[in-house]
Amino acid sequence: ARLVLWLVGWVWIGRLFILLGFVGAGLYYWDVKIKDTSARSEEAMSLFVNLLVIDVVIVLNWLSSLLSDTVCVFYLVSEIVSAQYFFESWKISAVALVLSIFLAWLTQGWWFWIIGLEVALAVVLLIALTISSGIVRLWIDSVFTQHGEKLKEWRMSMRERRKEMEEELASLKKKNQQLQEENEQLKKRKG
Repeated sequence: ARLVLWLVGWVWIGRLFILLGFVGAGLYYWDVKIKDTSARSEEAMSLFVNLLVIDVVIVLNWLSSLLSDTVCVFYLVSEIVSAQYFFESWKISAVALVLSIFLAWLTQGWWFWIIGLEVALAVVLLIALTISSGIVRLWIDSVFTQHGEKLKEWRMSMRERRKEMEEELASLKKKNQQLQEENEQLKKRKG
């Protein structure tokens, strides 16, 4: 957000976006159709709303950098909390706006250091993630070397035991079949 403010702070880029805002307002007013898409359709409306927000931020940046920082902080808060809460109650919106102004005032000259701290934290987290994944890989390798052979032997013994049980089950089924046949023959003799 701060990078965008820096870019639109340039006079010609800001003026270009303001001009685009006026062009967008004209397209909306006259309901111009481009490739079967109306300027008042839902698809175009999101583009016009974003252009309006950019123009408002540019004008606020021209008026005071504190106001543009407030918009950035308020936007970040709305991304974290969900903008729906702000539309439900004006009290919540007012409190969030006042806190955004206060936080923007506190951080006004510190954005370079805040962004630098974020980048440094990202690098530290990346290094920590690399080290922790290496440690986990070493642990998995050590567990495999310590218990791999035992596990392999256990699995082989379980396979042999399962094979023995299957053979025993097959013999019991065969014996059961023979006993049923004998039982049927005895019933026929008596009957």
